[in-house]
Amino acid sequence: MYMLRKALVLCCCVGLLGACAPRPGEEESANLVEKVAEDLPDQPADPSIVVAAPTMARSVFSNEWVGVADVDLEPGELIPPHSAGVRYVYPQVECTLGIVAGDNEKEIANLTPEELTTWPAGQLSIANEGESAARFLVVERNPIETAPDLETLPAPDVAVDMERHGTLLLDDDNVLAAEISLDQTEVNPLPPNLPLLVIAISDCNLELTGPTVGDSESIIEAGHAIWQPAGCESVSNVGDARADFLVLGFRK
Repeated sequence: MYMLRKALVLCCCVGLLGACAPRPGEEESANLVEKVAEDLPDQPADPSIVVAAPTMARSVFSNEWVGVADVDLEPGELIPPHSAGVRYVYPQVECTLGIVAGDNEKEIANLTPEELTTWPAGQLSIANEGESAARFLVVERNPIETAPDLETLPAPDVAVDMERHGTLLLDDDNVLAAEISLDQTEVNPLPPNLPLLVIAISDCNLELTGPTVGDSESIIEAGHAIWQPAGCESVSNVGDARADFLVLGFRK
């Protein structure tokens, strides 16, 4: 009997030691979780206009350099004051907006589809002063310090060529913007030395081509966007319907 008790006590001690000791793979698993957290940092935040008015603006795209939002404003609705970098605004319908920059007086802006408007960096509030719903895209630039560190150059010849299948909306020291429509198999040049934002107006199946990117096929649903680093020379429509999209190339 004494030997049996001794054996039982010994078994209990061994069991307790086993429970206290780390299980195989426990420490390894914890390290793996930390590593994954380092490899997958937090995603970029929504554009400022979405944070300010989440029921009126939908996030289309966001990275550390640029954010895109799709905005729907009913008559009389107001997006409260919020701050962002320079904003490029593409109206999808005719809009009459009241814009207040900082402490300045309200200015009335009449926006027309297919015309790109620039709003300054800093604080803005936006109200729909019209009698019908206003819908527009807003492209927010983040501070210049966070922009891609690239030696970008003007590309006037490409800008002219881009108009073969679309409309040049803006071409200045900061950005080249065009609205492009491609029928099936059509090809259009792109500025190869600029990082590009491509925003789909209709459902698109595009192939982006360049020496540093190879052939990259992208299916973009209407109202969505993709970011393409510098090095893309042309875009072609490889889908079975016409593709309508915006291209913004950032010089700085």
